Amino acid sequence: MDKAKSEGGDEKKDEEEKTGWGMWCVYAMGWVSGLVFLYHFYREDYSVHRTEIAIVNLIRRLPLYYPAGISHSEANTTIDAEGLSPELVLAFTEWFITLDLQQSDGVIRDDVLELFREMGFDDNSKHWKRYLERGDGHLEERRRMSGTGLQESVSLLASLAFKPEKPEKLAEGQQPPTDPQTLVGPQAVETLRNKMRAVAPVMSGAQALQALSQGTMQNQMTSASASMAATPSATQGQPSQENLSIPPEVGAPPSFQGKSFAEEGDDEIDDSGMQKNLEDARLRRMEDSLMARLESGGTLSAAEEGRLQDIRLQRAALKT
Repeated sequence: MDKAKSEGGDEKKDEEEKTGWGMWCVYAMGWVSGLVFLYHFYREDYSVHRTEIAIVNLIRRLPLYYPAGISHSEANTTIDAEGLSPELVLAFTEWFITLDLQQSDGVIRDDVLELFREMGFDDNSKHWKRYLERGDGHLEERRRMSGTGLQESVSLLASLAFKPEKPEKLAEGQQPPTDPQTLVGPQAVETLRNKMRAVAPVMSGAQALQALSQGTMQNQMTSASASMAATPSATQGQPSQENLSIPPEVGAPPSFQGKSFAEEGDDEIDDSGMQKNLEDARLRRMEDSLMARLESGGTLSAAEEGRLQDIRLQRAALKT
């Protein structure tokens, strides 16, 4: 009897375990899954393959994953202002891109540091030195001539403005240093815009040179085609001197129509002269920077003296 009672009690416990909340949840999930399958099976015209695709797409639309972040191209083109005003970041970006297009080697670290020195920042700060240490090479002059990026330069400007070093104890009668945050105000934006106005004529001249070279190339191609067309009739008579001028091309700019070979040679001379002027302006700016450093510090390092002599030799070679 005891054994029968114990066996009956075990059966009741097994039945209670089978009809618990866990089993009810399993039944509910089974019914829901079956209804979802039958619904999509009916919508897909009783096609098992299309029903499988529809269920997979349904699962993919569920919010089970984190949203996708920004793409690599968008991340590379996004500039983090790091607390700087949008007007200042826009003006600095325009100056950086214009200078990058103007110089064959792009923007170097010395260009950025020279601009920040003109804005009034201290060139002995730790942020300044760390920026130079990230340049290529072992010598300081080599690092100054290495290239830099836009985001790196903006980060340096933000560090100089919002992360100043602790001021040292002032001597008697010495004025406290200027607050760096005041150097990134409207005055800095105006300084960058003035530099842009100075560079604008140079850029317009470069665009004119590019249009001039394109027009010269078109005229040369036209003259070559005209000479090839006149080759079969060369036995009938030599062309006169007046026919040596290039006929006007349909659709060509008016300023380049009907140019002779002598005028094209003058255009090439003007092109080389403009390039020499641009190179001389860049070398003169570097020479002025070294001379200003010499006047402020009194002496130059051996590398800086060699660089100054090299710049002067290059300028003398351009003038010859």
